[in-house]
Amino acid sequence: MTTAMREPLLLGRVRRYRIVVGVDLSEYADIVIDHALDQAARHGAPEVHFLTVRERRRTRSEELKEALWQRVYPALEAFNQFGTDWRARLHVRRGRPDEQIALLAAELRADLLVI
Repeated sequence: MTTAMREPLLLGRVRRYRIVVGVDLSEYADIVIDHALDQAARHGAPEVHFLTVRERRRTRSEELKEALWQRVYPALEAFNQFGTDWRARLHVRRGRPDEQIALLAAELRADLLVI
């Protein structure tokens, strides 16, 4: 039995299904967000991590966080009507998107990446 399989038994509760969603704030971001939430709805206790990456110095992290929130919030509100035991978190990181998405997924031990 692997550690991931034993973890729910050791803790006495179900391990949350973790999804990392790479959001580039382009015109396709809504499709990615909707797909991630569709996947999350298939699990009893999902944990969804939305990530956007700051590549240039000109854009401030606070501006990116606000833009990410504006994109994600309406979809989360709709999802909230149906989901009861789920969590969502926004992340803004600096660097190369491919590296930052992989790092966050590894840190969280994500079950699924949606990009």
